[in-house]
Amino acid sequence: ISILPYWDWNDDFEDADISDWTRTQSGSASIGLDGTQAHGGSWSLRIIGSQTAGHGATATSRPLFAEPMPFLDLEQTYAIQFWFRYGSFNEAWLLRCGHVGLFVFNPGEPMQFAYDWDDLRFFGVPFVNYLFPGTWGLVTVEVDPASHAYTVIVSGNYVGTAVYDAGLVPVPALSFEDPLSAGDYMNAHYDEFLVLGCPVVSTDVMASEHEADVPRSTAWSLTASPNPFNPRGEISYRVPPGEGARILIHDVSGALVRTLVGKGGLVQGSVVWDGRDDAGRALPSGVYFVRLRAGEREITRKVVLLM
Repeated sequence: ISILPYWDWNDDFEDADISDWTRTQSGSASIGLDGTQAHGGSWSLRIIGSQTAGHGATATSRPLFAEPMPFLDLEQTYAIQFWFRYGSFNEAWLLRCGHVGLFVFNPGEPMQFAYDWDDLRFFGVPFVNYLFPGTWGLVTVEVDPASHAYTVIVSGNYVGTAVYDAGLVPVPALSFEDPLSAGDYMNAHYDEFLVLGCPVVSTDVMASEHEADVPRSTAWSLTASPNPFNPRGEISYRVPPGEGARILIHDVSGALVRTLVGKGGLVQGSVVWDGRDDAGRALPSGVYFVRLRAGEREITRKVVLLM
């Protein structure tokens, strides 16, 4: 996700400042900084839950999809990443942000995603299969609003791709929660939050001034189908006349692994990627990014390769 640097927000709590977070807590449940259980630093954000009815806690970040500008464009691909370490949990929100809703029952059950905010659906394998209690794990969520889907990866393990309802109303900030209902709780640490995407406002990275007047829907497009794919996927693109297109494939570290269309490519067309790098070697399963570049502007789309 390092290749999506158009817009970012991060909080690693290393300044011991949680002013970007609103916390609500009641009874014996609490949320606060913890200086003993951090990931690679001095501080993390700890939630201590309670199974008692009426006792609960919620942490919500400052709005990421609203004023003040610039703010994240929810019509473009975006990514959410954080480190997570749990002791125990039962029926709690692991994360809500944008179109993403991840709900956890208990470590022995699969994660659930919110198809809409009233409809939770299982996907993947039991949570404990990819993250053991007391162990830090990196949670990465890549969202593709064009296909109403997001992919979840935990500790390098592909958990699944969830499809959400097109009418889902996005949550305007990051949040996680220890519910108020009896028997439900979350005892965990969060650290190193990172959100990446594209700003709503135009910048010289996204478009030059003369391009800003061209409707994106007609002048620019980049799609990949099917997604996920195995082992071949078709990438279709369109750019304004007069711009030479390039299509590049990057891995999650940002490294360039394949050039599909070189400089000066056609303004409209499609190309097939066979899941191989420029040396002809088969790449491993995982998340990759298709990057369309033309002139001073570029568009990125996430694809999932399953080998």
